Amino acid sequence: MIARRIVTPAIRHSLARLACACLAFGLSAGACAEGYLGTLLDDFNEVKALSQRRDRFEYENDIFFKTDRNYTDGVRYSYKYVGLRQYRKPPDADEGFLPGFNLDPVSSEACADGKLCYHKSYTFYVGHSMYTPSDIKLAPDQLAPDDRPYAAWVYVGFYRELFASDGRYWRYGLDVGCIGPCAKGEQLQTFIHRNITHSPIPQGWSAQIHNEPGVVFRYEYVPGSWQPLPYLDLTPHFQFGAGNIQIYAGAGVTLRLGQFRSNYVTQWHSNHPLEALAAADGVKSDAGWQLWKRKDDFDLYWFARLHGDVVAYNALQQGGMFNRSSPYIGQARPLIVEGESGVALHHGDFSVSFSLVRRNYTDVLRLWNPRSDKFGRLVLEWAY
Repeated sequence: MIARRIVTPAIRHSLARLACACLAFGLSAGACAEGYLGTLLDDFNEVKALSQRRDRFEYENDIFFKTDRNYTDGVRYSYKYVGLRQYRKPPDADEGFLPGFNLDPVSSEACADGKLCYHKSYTFYVGHSMYTPSDIKLAPDQLAPDDRPYAAWVYVGFYRELFASDGRYWRYGLDVGCIGPCAKGEQLQTFIHRNITHSPIPQGWSAQIHNEPGVVFRYEYVPGSWQPLPYLDLTPHFQFGAGNIQIYAGAGVTLRLGQFRSNYVTQWHSNHPLEALAAADGVKSDAGWQLWKRKDDFDLYWFARLHGDVVAYNALQQGGMFNRSSPYIGQARPLIVEGESGVALHHGDFSVSFSLVRRNYTDVLRLWNPRSDKFGRLVLEWAY
């Protein structure tokens, strides 16, 4: 509850300052955002006009560990436009915090000999996540004070990606949705347990987090990869999110071991896509659809990821930031340490990966918690 009392006024104050700034310059709310949104829409249309489309399906469930607690289920479908144009930055341009809007399109020859070039992509998605206490057979009045509450989060969103030929990478976008009964977590979990898995019926959804609409801005940056051997690389990453559902910041590193030089572009494992674009001599283009040649069309590697987040607010744990009527509120857990290990296979325009994830929440300086999230993650991606 401490984090709620601290964060909520700060967020309201920031929103008020933003509104006052717009009014001070004599701008309406629509005019205040028109410039950036117009630029974003123009940029998206340019990427869409010459792109390859990709579908992506992600499924996460604790059934892979034979448990039924905490983060119990998540699913997301994404539709991605992988831009095939290459860009260079004008000499006097600054990349900025949200980079890639002041780039000039160039030919593949202009990016030869190690010159710094970029390419872009846009992804749109819809998703759903469910969270439960450690024992779903308990009634609400039997839940421990330090357990997490029932909660569900349904959302749509988009993100924009920028890849640089020196290995740097940016991704940022928005999630928009709602937590609470509007996300239909009770109905979905009850139906699955009764008709598919024949598991115990959850008894405590009447005490779930109450309704609140939510918006989260998410940002991720990769400064590049270190590759000491042809079959081994290490990639650090930094990220943060801000909104009334989550406020966090963190960093981590991903290790890959195996064959990963096919230039297959995926959400989590970028394989130097600009090499593929530079090799696109003589390919066909039809109404903006284009496929490129690959030097090698096969990847198979093991990957491991270690990541930590410092969390200022989590509505799925603490209840809505603005709606404080939830009957049961979990405690804030300001540190998350997550480990993941799995295998990925890419062949042609198809990709599949499977991994096991352990996510530990803690409210003190202990790095292991018996109530941590444990789940499997299956990811399928295909292009056409």
